[in-house]
Amino acid sequence: MKIAAAVRRITVRPGEGFDSLEALLSDGTGEVTAVWAGRRGIPGLSLGTRMILEGTIGEERGTRKMVNPRFEFVT
Repeated sequence: MKIAAAVRRITVRPGEGFDSLEALLSDGTGEVTAVWAGRRGIPGLSLGTRMILEGTIGEERGTRKMVNPRFEFVT
C-alpha cells in the first residue's frame, strides 16, 4: 500500500539489542505508525514533514503500523 501523510509524532523506542524509530503519520482520514527497526533517526524527518510511504499495513492492538516502509519526502 502507498500513502501520503504528514508526521504528527516521532518516538524512539529502546529495545533489547536495538532501538526503533516510530513516526505517527496522518493523511486527514486516518493515522498509521511507521516503524523503522534499528534506527534512532532519519535525516530530514521532523514534525510536519510530508512523506510518501510504501509497505504493508498491519494492525497491533488497534494501531495501524507499517514496519520498515520505503519512503520519500515530499516538498
